[in-house]
Amino acid sequence: MHAPINPRVVPGCWGPPITLREFVPHDCQMIFRQIDRELAGKKKTRDIPQLDFFEFRRLVKFAATPSEQKELRLGIWHESWVGTIALKLPSPAEGELSYWIGSEFRNQGYATSATITLVRYAFDVLKLPKIIAHVLHANLGSQKVLGRAGFHVEAPGAGWYTCAIKKPAEIPAK
Repeated sequence: MHAPINPRVVPGCWGPPITLREFVPHDCQMIFRQIDRELAGKKKTRDIPQLDFFEFRRLVKFAATPSEQKELRLGIWHESWVGTIALKLPSPAEGELSYWIGSEFRNQGYATSATITLVRYAFDVLKLPKIIAHVLHANLGSQKVLGRAGFHVEAPGAGWYTCAIKKPAEIPAK
C-alpha cells in the first residue's frame, strides 16, 4: 500500500474548519475495521461515516490504490473523516476536480469548504489556470457546491454538465 512518508496537507480552509490531507496506511486500516464491523453486524464506530457497500468499495479503492504523480487525492477531515476530494492533473493547463462526502455529513458545508480550499491551492500553489468538474443534471447538491465555489457551466452534456473555473476567478472570501 502506498502512502507518503509525510502526507501532504493542503493549508488554509474556507468555511467549516477542515483539514485536507493525503491518506496514510492507518486510514485504510480504519476503513477495513469498519467494513469488518459492518459484516459482523457489530456496533459502528463514531470516527467513520455510515456508508453503504458501494460507498465503502469506492473509498477503499480511492485510499488504498497508489496515487499517480498527476493526481492529488485527499481525505476531508473535521474531527473525523467526512469524505474525499481529488484533483487530477492531466496537463499543466487544467485540473479535474471530484469529491465525495459521507451521507451523514452532507448539507453541512464540507464539500463547499473542501472545494474552495483545493481550488485556491490549485491556483496559488500548483499554478493551474483552469479547473473543471463534471456533475450530473440530477445532482443539485453538487451543482450548488460548484456554483458557490465560483464554477460556471462550460458545456452541457447528455445527462451531465462540465463546469469550470478559471484564474483569476471570484473565489468566495472566508
